[in-house]
Amino acid sequence: MISEEDLRQTAKSLLHEFVPDDFPFGKVAQALTDAELENNVNLSSYGYVMWAVDHYGYKCAYKNVLASDNVLKGYVDEAVKLKEDMPAMLLNAHTYVSKVLSNVPSLETCFKHLEGMTFPYVLYILFAGSDQGDVVAEYKPSLAEYMRRYPSMLDLLPESYRKVGKEVLDADA
Repeated sequence: MISEEDLRQTAKSLLHEFVPDDFPFGKVAQALTDAELENNVNLSSYGYVMWAVDHYGYKCAYKNVLASDNVLKGYVDEAVKLKEDMPAMLLNAHTYVSKVLSNVPSLETCFKHLEGMTFPYVLYILFAGSDQGDVVAEYKPSLAEYMRRYPSMLDLLPESYRKVGKEVLDADA
């Protein structure tokens, strides 16, 4: 559940004075909470505002942009897609790792190849979920950022991988 106050504080801390005083925080917070329930996904104020910034720049602070149904739908759709795609992304990353490690003797060179094949946060989940997080520690901030934006992204994964996300969020807090 996203509260009006959380959305207000998040938007003002990220967009500063660009957020108009009459922005409908309550309406948008309620729409996000409704979307969580309808889509069985956890959302975040931070993720919502950052999705808008990524797609519209700082002009998203105008209430006709940040409070629009298009922004809400875009963020929710991306959160749902990431949650649903994560198992396949992890499986594909495992396949890439197996193939690359069998053909490339240098671990450093191996990771350079892997970085072009999948996202850093996926590599961190894969290795940390197998108790090898120290090998990919430089990818941990990437996972922390994605977990802040899309709190449900690991919901469909086995417990060992969900635990990685929880540990990263707890350490980040």
